[in-house]
Amino acid sequence: MTDLWTPLLPRLDAAGSFVVTPPFPATGSPRVYGGHLITTALAAACESAPGYLPHSVHALFLRPTASGEPVDGVVRVVKDGRQFSQRRVELSQHGKAVFEATVSLQAPRDGAPAPEAIPSPLSEWPSAAEVEGRPTPFLSLSTDLWFEQRGVSASPMVLWVKAVDGAPHGAAAEHAIVAAMTDTGLVYAADPAAGEATADGYGMVRAVTLAHSVWFHRAPSVDDWILLVADPVSSEGGRALVHGRAWTENGLLVASYAQEVLVDPAG
Repeated sequence: MTDLWTPLLPRLDAAGSFVVTPPFPATGSPRVYGGHLITTALAAACESAPGYLPHSVHALFLRPTASGEPVDGVVRVVKDGRQFSQRRVELSQHGKAVFEATVSLQAPRDGAPAPEAIPSPLSEWPSAAEVEGRPTPFLSLSTDLWFEQRGVSASPMVLWVKAVDGAPHGAAAEHAIVAAMTDTGLVYAADPAAGEATADGYGMVRAVTLAHSVWFHRAPSVDDWILLVADPVSSEGGRALVHGRAWTENGLLVASYAQEVLVDPAG
């Protein structure tokens, strides 16, 4: 496990509480990348339910979170069942709630029916190798230490993403890392004009993420390149919604996701 990820993967005490300190990215951005909060919440939920794997996470971003400062967390048991368990993960900083997520976890199933084949978009887009060296269609300085990114298309937003070498293995960590990937570039995907207008000098947008959900369809691997394909759904009243899917290089659907952002927080 590398120092990049260690600060984001919590260890719970007997009461389900923990403290993490999201590190500063190389750019020195004062704001925590939202995907890292999802990483922490998902990993904490998994630790509280041994043997279960996440199948969905539904997160609300309540306040901006400062990089390099401790974040207090707690995992609350909503339900423990034979097939499914639910956890609510609450994060706070300086005594104020900054984030909460409901995580649903499923026990492994033997003999489950084979998944229905879903047409893959890979034939429409070049492979990760074919776009080596191509930059993303947006500033990505805030996540470059954690993910390698290769841009394919700006509209729709299509890019290959892979965890940098040294990312931890294990089901909980790998689900948590891929969940963070799904937060990449979504303001630009939801409303490209607003994303460009609000970009700051740290490679992060000034827009505010309101909510983010991920549904896992199969176990991911941090050794794989993941193709993210995201399309805008609606942009109205300062709020923009985007839907996305994450695919392996072999054309397997790993996850579906959605995010709503406030594209004009000062308006």
